[in-house]
Amino acid sequence: MRFLLFLFYFIFSLASEYALAQNYGGWEIADSLIFPRLYHASVALPNGDILVTGGEDTVFMKQCEIYNYQTQKWSMTTPMISGRIEHDLVLLKNGKVMAVGGYKNRSCEIFNTIDETWELADSLLTSRTFGQTVTMLNNGNILIAGGHDHDLSSGKTMILNECEIYDYQENRWYLADSLNHARKGHTMNLLPDGRILVAGGLNYEVNELSSCEIYDPENSTWTEVASLNQKRYDHAAILLNDGKILVSGGLVYDDPMEPWQRSCEVYDPLKDEWTVVGSMAAARDDHKMVYIDSVNLLIFSGAMGYDLWEVYDAVNFIPIHLDSYPVRKQIPTFHLLPDGKVLSIGGLSWIYDDGMPLVFPCRMCEIYIPHLTSIKNENNTLENKFSLFQNYPNPFNHETEIIFSIPQEGLVTLSVYDLQGRLVKTLFNGYREAGQFNANWNGTNAAGETVASGLYFYRLKFKKQILTRKMFLVR
Repeated sequence: MRFLLFLFYFIFSLASEYALAQNYGGWEIADSLIFPRLYHASVALPNGDILVTGGEDTVFMKQCEIYNYQTQKWSMTTPMISGRIEHDLVLLKNGKVMAVGGYKNRSCEIFNTIDETWELADSLLTSRTFGQTVTMLNNGNILIAGGHDHDLSSGKTMILNECEIYDYQENRWYLADSLNHARKGHTMNLLPDGRILVAGGLNYEVNELSSCEIYDPENSTWTEVASLNQKRYDHAAILLNDGKILVSGGLVYDDPMEPWQRSCEVYDPLKDEWTVVGSMAAARDDHKMVYIDSVNLLIFSGAMGYDLWEVYDAVNFIPIHLDSYPVRKQIPTFHLLPDGKVLSIGGLSWIYDDGMPLVFPCRMCEIYIPHLTSIKNENNTLENKFSLFQNYPNPFNHETEIIFSIPQEGLVTLSVYDLQGRLVKTLFNGYREAGQFNANWNGTNAAGETVASGLYFYRLKFKKQILTRKMFLVR
C-alpha cells in the first residue's frame, strides 16, 4: 500500500512541479542502461559520448556500454577483462581510457576508443576497496590517494594514506609520497597551478577530518595547509571559475541524529585560507556538483538529499532554486554533455513492500535540460523573490523543514492542508521583513494530535500571492 502511495506521490509531483521549475531547467527521463548498475564508473570520451563500465547487479560486472549523446541511446561495447565495482575511469592524454583498480582488485586495464578493445595495464601496488580519490596531473600521469581496505582473512579494516602515481608513457605504477593523514571519503581537486588539494575525509579512528593537504608534483611531496572550518567527509568539491575550491555538505557525526550538512566553504589557494559561504538549500552527502553556465551550479543526488535538486549561485554563494528529483535513487554517476545537458546514470533504487524497502541496482537514467533563458539574467534569488521550496526530507516520518522567502515586509501565512483541502495546522501567521525563513512540521494538527500517513499540501500566502506544494508523511 505504501508503495502505491509513493507512486501516486511521484506521478502527481512530476505533473505539477515541472511547470514551477521551467525557468531553472528540469529533469526528464532518459534512455535506460541496458544493464542495471550500482558502484559502476563512467567517463566522457573525446567525442562527447559516455563510457560506463562494471558495477554490481548480482555479480561484479564486466559489461560496458556507451551513451551516444547525439542519438541519446545506449549501446553495448566490448566488456572489460575483469569485473569491477568501486573502480575509477580516467581519460588519458592519448585519448584512451584507463580503468583503475576497484574493490579488492589491483589490476588495471586500458580501453582503446578507436577499436573499442581492452588490454591489461600495470597493476596497482596497494589494495583498496573504496573511498580513494583519483585524478590526472597536468603532465598526464594519474595520482591515486587514500581509501579504505579490508583484510578478509583477519577482518581488519584499514584507512589508507598510501599514494601511487601511474606514468602513462611507461605504463607503470610507482609509490608516491604518502598523505600526512590516512583518509577515505575525502575530495581531491587539481588547482590551476598544477598542485592537488585534498580536503577532509574519515581517518583511522573513524573520525571526520577538517585537515587538508596539498601535493606538489614539482617536489613530489604532501604539505599540510589550512584546515576546513567544518570537519566533514563524503562531501563534494568543485574548482570554481576563479581558481578557488568550493566544498559543500558531507557528514559530521557530532550530532548522530542529524549528521548531514548544508554548509559550504571556499578555499583560496593564493591566501591558503577557507571562508564560510552561504549554505545549500538542502543537506546532502555523497552528492554531485557541476556548472550549468558561467555562474550557477547544479547540485543533486546524495545518500541524503537524493529527492531534491537545486541551483546554486557560485558567485554570490546562495541557493536560488530547490525542486524535486523525478525518481527515487542514490549513487549515480553523472556527466556534463557537449550540448550543456547533464546525464545522471544508474545507481541504487528501492521500492516498499509491506513497509520494508527493497533495494536494487537500477537502469534508470535522467537528463537535466537547462532552460533557454539564463537564470542569472532573471535575477531570481531567494532574497528578492516570493518562493516556496520543497520540504526536506520528503517523504518524512518524524519532522520536515519548509523553506520560504518573501521579497518585502508584509503579512505571511504558512499552513498545512489535507487531501480534502481541510486546514490541518497553521505553521506561521504574522509579519516578516524581506528574506528567507524556515518552519518545521512534525505531523501533528492544531490540537497537537498525530495525523495519519498520506499526502498533504502546504500553502504560503503573501499579500495576494499564493504558492502551494505537496509533501508526503509516512508513519
